[in-house]
Amino acid sequence: MSTFKWYIIIVVVVIVHTLSQPFKVFSVLERRLLTTRLELSFQDALKGSFQDSLENLLNDQMVGREFWIRLNTLKDSVTGRQIFEKVIRSQYGLHEIWLEDEGQLLKNLAFIKAFEEKTGALISIVPHSGSLLKSSYHELSVLFTKEGYPELRDQFLSLASPTMSFYKADHHLNHLATPIMAKFVLEYLDLPFQLPSLTYCADFLGTLSPYYLSLTPQKDALWVYDAPIESITFNNQTLDSLHDLKACQGVNPYQGLLHGNHGLMNIKTGVNNGQRLLLIKDSHAHQLIPFLTYHYETIDVIDLRHFNGSIQTLLDQGYDDVVVFVGEGSVREDRSFFKLNR
Repeated sequence: MSTFKWYIIIVVVVIVHTLSQPFKVFSVLERRLLTTRLELSFQDALKGSFQDSLENLLNDQMVGREFWIRLNTLKDSVTGRQIFEKVIRSQYGLHEIWLEDEGQLLKNLAFIKAFEEKTGALISIVPHSGSLLKSSYHELSVLFTKEGYPELRDQFLSLASPTMSFYKADHHLNHLATPIMAKFVLEYLDLPFQLPSLTYCADFLGTLSPYYLSLTPQKDALWVYDAPIESITFNNQTLDSLHDLKACQGVNPYQGLLHGNHGLMNIKTGVNNGQRLLLIKDSHAHQLIPFLTYHYETIDVIDLRHFNGSIQTLLDQGYDDVVVFVGEGSVREDRSFFKLNR
């Protein structure tokens, strides 16, 4: 039998074996939720979401995944590398960077640009710490030199101290950086800045912590901005708090912020001014939302990765403001932005 045939057989066996095992929902090593389902619609297949979802599923559910992560990182560390897959070490900690997939990036920027022109939405792309480093490989990234949105990055470069703004091992910017993001958004919307209460959530190990290769990776304190609301509704349940602080004490503290990631959430703030906001976001907006609750009676929150409805149907209901607030990593890699224009 030829080598190629053996290769095909091995690949098929690995895929079948992987898909036949009980799926792991959460990786303790990586401190993140794992992919457990496929996007199966015809439209998802045309847009590439199915292929992306299958690849993520196979990668996340691979037998012995955490062992191979540790082994590969150990090998790279022994050889003196400072970059591990998409992670770079600096004096501030660990940061995500990207080896450009320019095709996907430009597609996403085109979807975002078309949405901006149609709706007049505020587009705010939150830079990850790796792109704020002066030594970053992406100082001349196409995200910031073609049709990107450099304003928020420039704000951080001029106002923020890296030692105060970055988590030691996570791609989110911390609670000290959040007011800079919030002021940028509120000034654009011509709304006054008001600082919500700040509550300690938990000490946590960031999603990049496996790359420390240490028995005691560096921990960060996760502080949560919070504001009183009337209700938040998602997945047919209604709660009366923005965050689940009890969930912060679990293995994945970020799941406590905004009760995790959901396709559609409706927030009734208790403010009686009739103002309505549509916020399209990823997890970077979870700390931003409390700053917005003082100014809108209703906030509809969309996470495109989990939303399968029609954005246009929502827009037809009428909103006073529309904001897209997503992390740089999503714009570079995610294949859900086509949903903006359906």
